Amino acid sequence: MGPWHAFAIDHEGRVYSWGCGKNGRLGHGDEKDVFTPKEIKALKYNVADVACGSFHTCLVTKSGLAYACGDNQGGQCGVLGEAMVKTCRQLQVPSHQRVISATCGRHHTLLLLETGEVVAFGTGLGVGVGLGHGLRMVRGAFIMDNYTSLWLTSGACHNFSLSVPKSLYMHIIGLPHRGVHSAVTVIGVKEGLLDAALGQGFSIMLNRRGSCYAMGLGGWGQLGIDISRVKDFTHEKVPVVRHATKITSLSSTAIMQVSAGICFAAALSDTQRVFTWGSNVYGQCGIGVNPAENSRISEPQEVKWLADKMIVQVVCGCFFALALSASGCVYSWGCIECCGLGDLPLPSDIPSSLVMESLGPDSIASILLPVKVPNLSNIVALATGAWHSLALDAAGDIYAWGIGACGRLGYGGEEDRSTPVKVEFSPFATKIGCGAFGSFAITDDGKLYVWGANGRGQLSTSGSRVLLPTHVLDGVMEAALGKYFALVLLQSREFRFSGVMEDEKGVYVSESFLDTNSMPPALSTKCLREEGYRGVRVFAGVEHAIVLMEKDPLPPSAVSAVHYAIRDRPIHIIKRGFRQP
Repeated sequence: MGPWHAFAIDHEGRVYSWGCGKNGRLGHGDEKDVFTPKEIKALKYNVADVACGSFHTCLVTKSGLAYACGDNQGGQCGVLGEAMVKTCRQLQVPSHQRVISATCGRHHTLLLLETGEVVAFGTGLGVGVGLGHGLRMVRGAFIMDNYTSLWLTSGACHNFSLSVPKSLYMHIIGLPHRGVHSAVTVIGVKEGLLDAALGQGFSIMLNRRGSCYAMGLGGWGQLGIDISRVKDFTHEKVPVVRHATKITSLSSTAIMQVSAGICFAAALSDTQRVFTWGSNVYGQCGIGVNPAENSRISEPQEVKWLADKMIVQVVCGCFFALALSASGCVYSWGCIECCGLGDLPLPSDIPSSLVMESLGPDSIASILLPVKVPNLSNIVALATGAWHSLALDAAGDIYAWGIGACGRLGYGGEEDRSTPVKVEFSPFATKIGCGAFGSFAITDDGKLYVWGANGRGQLSTSGSRVLLPTHVLDGVMEAALGKYFALVLLQSREFRFSGVMEDEKGVYVSESFLDTNSMPPALSTKCLREEGYRGVRVFAGVEHAIVLMEKDPLPPSAVSAVHYAIRDRPIHIIKRGFRQP
């Protein structure tokens, strides 16, 4: 039941609706009010569950499909370009799993899958995607990946989930800090892993309590911790922290997202404040100080220029960074070649005091404080490589700028672009990502497209460079691209690998994602089944990767049984206590 409309299901699975019909929320194909229950005859499937939002509705069939109708201004019905959906349209779930329940708010829809996973559609804080993304999801996005959810319910702008934490393990593959042996390669993460940022030889890890941990090379202050007592060094005398160490200067702040450049890092707090630390040779920390006098920032410092911009994502390149606001605007700073602001001289509305020239051989000038990138709007996600950037808008279109060598910008050429250009890409993209010299996009139907440098076969296609987005794999959940390798997590929660990766145990070489015999052994399907693992996330740095896996997940039958028990017998559950079926 919604505030102005209601639905009912009979014992045969037929569904009836009545009440206010504005926005098509009753599913009859029009906006007429209905004063007595009226069957939705167009929906021929047996309906098992229904959820009413403020102005839209979601229905779940016994076969595990989800349909929505009504207000779609926030994309909560999963339809692009239509303000309202008058007939029930199927929601495309980025998985092969059955939907067992739905819940709706004002501008969002949540689906509970039989695996305990949650898929979100819509706009605003209620969508639950967390910081690190834009706040609009016209296509479904997985949330709460550290938990197995058993029950969901929503208010207009908030949600409640009854969940159990997953048993998670973090596997480190490759060379996390070249020159010094790894202390551990498998870590049980009791507090989960919300995010991970991997740079060149260092890692920043974020647990679900909002605490940051760092390990790896620390010569530029990129770890954000005191390294005066470090005992391990590379042959070049670079200090190395071999064990994950808490960044104590951020202890009083709950961090929600992290990103790493080559030798610097950034973090975003739950209050939407941005912090940076590490190398500041080209002003990439964005704090407005003279890089010639402050080339290294050893502890996290707030980028106060962004304090009132409602930032939802921050990403780091080699010597530059970008930030995304809740309103879909993009801000950039650091090397001018990668900021998307144009060539020198810059427009007159950018104060000359923010620009500093001749800081080093890698850039002609730097932007010392965040500046809004023109001609970009309605952006929902950002990604950065070493010298290039991607932006994804709510319509699924991709924009690129920066250094264009090897076709990494995806527009069909190799020339640099100092302002955003649209990537030649017609499918609807839902995720984007960059490696050092390459890029990728994942579409709403799970297809992986790649472009850029391919000298080591990391893009799983022919040629040393790929100038346009090229389809290479289906059924993809997410991907991560390093300098010479690519890792893919499939919707089946198995892994694929292509390219070349050095490891302390040897060198892994694969020219295609289809070559499942040459991937790192810990990621092979055989090993996953023997150890009881299931893939959850993948993260990549220049020479190493972090793979998050769940140990002994609850089977779908158990999740479904518990969910239906809570729904159908709540008093029994409360009196007898929770028991796994």
